[in-house]
Amino acid sequence: MAKYVLHDSSADNPETLPIRLAAAAAGVELKVEVEDPKVAKSKDYRYNVNPLGKFPALSTPQGYLFGIYGPARYIASLGQGEVGGRILRHEAEISQWINFATNEVFSGAVGWAGKGHNREVRCEAVKRTRLNCAGLNSWLEIRTYLVADRLTLADIAVVSALYPVVQSTGLDDAFRASFPHLTRWLRTCFHQQAFRKVLGGVVELPAKAAKGEAASEFVAAQQEQKKGAPAPAAAKKDAKPKEAKQKEAKPQKEGKGGGGKKGGAPPVDEGAPLDLRVGLILKAEKHPTADSMYVEQIDLGEESGPRTICSGLVKHMSAEALNNRLCVVWCNLKPRPLRGIESNGMVMCSEDDAGAEPVFPPEGAVAGDRITLAPHDKAPLPLKGPIKTLVSSKKLPDILAGLRSDGDGNVLWEDAKWEVVGKGLCRAKHKNGLVK
Repeated sequence: MAKYVLHDSSADNPETLPIRLAAAAAGVELKVEVEDPKVAKSKDYRYNVNPLGKFPALSTPQGYLFGIYGPARYIASLGQGEVGGRILRHEAEISQWINFATNEVFSGAVGWAGKGHNREVRCEAVKRTRLNCAGLNSWLEIRTYLVADRLTLADIAVVSALYPVVQSTGLDDAFRASFPHLTRWLRTCFHQQAFRKVLGGVVELPAKAAKGEAASEFVAAQQEQKKGAPAPAAAKKDAKPKEAKQKEAKPQKEGKGGGGKKGGAPPVDEGAPLDLRVGLILKAEKHPTADSMYVEQIDLGEESGPRTICSGLVKHMSAEALNNRLCVVWCNLKPRPLRGIESNGMVMCSEDDAGAEPVFPPEGAVAGDRITLAPHDKAPLPLKGPIKTLVSSKKLPDILAGLRSDGDGNVLWEDAKWEVVGKGLCRAKHKNGLVK
């Protein structure tokens, strides 16, 4: 008999998503038992489980817990990880985010996603959701997760609160463009093993909204109500110059070495700076046809979502050790197929005779942070976002020859230490070793 049983009138009740996600993240086996709604109305249930006679309820060896976040907090505390918080400070921060999710986010999301609400009510709900998303976007600009440096119940609570909107509209591209850090965080969460297990795979955020009224239409309706102006027509007018510019832009080509792919691939530049960025390995799994390689999904803080990158680390590390680990990725290399899978970058590793391991970004770094290489960077580089030129394949041997770690474990290219501005230096496990 299962130790922890979630009693509910439905096996996939969206309101119990935080409980099911907490169990998956904490590694706790949770059985969901569907009950007849009449059970909750019985005198015995009201006396021993929930005085209001409502589902859900969690049965434990010590008795019952009812509601959502009582059971979720309890389940999170049982795991080997830090889903419920590592220290008292983290527990307090998780509590504040749970309150934010239940009191602010959920009501707006449900009002937006609710099919029975009139247009005025839904527009007001979208306005509230946008305000919440703006706040989250600012908070996540310098953070990978809401609390500490890993997935916690705080992330689970807020994602669960927003999930009705994700399901009903998909959060269209016009909406997401305003919130790049929030979008990156959502994608990071949806790629976590717990979310994949409970939601039946990775939840993708499509380029276009689902059928029906998209977020941009709701915002246009709000503008009409406030200004009396036909906002959608204005939006179409603004779109024409943008389309014209896209037609004028043409990808450049590399001389004899071949250019980028059709459709706007970045040009190749002999003097391109190295685009080194902090990445978060969301998932690593064995390459289907190459025994020495992992295929990794890595979050680099890009609006397009995680990149697929292949790394020859099978002999050195387990997939579990790579999952949810920060690393440094060389991003502006020309994509290349590795045994049938296109790899879009390189995970930088230190190496000696004992083995290889990814380079460590400094403490406090988050996915998307730029690695600077002064004095080699000829001009100050933006601290976020891609460099829009690829490193020439002719330059690779010279660049790789200059990569190393010193006696203190600092990572260098020639005499330039790898640094995330304001956060510190990148480090290698292997001192006086190679980096590649």
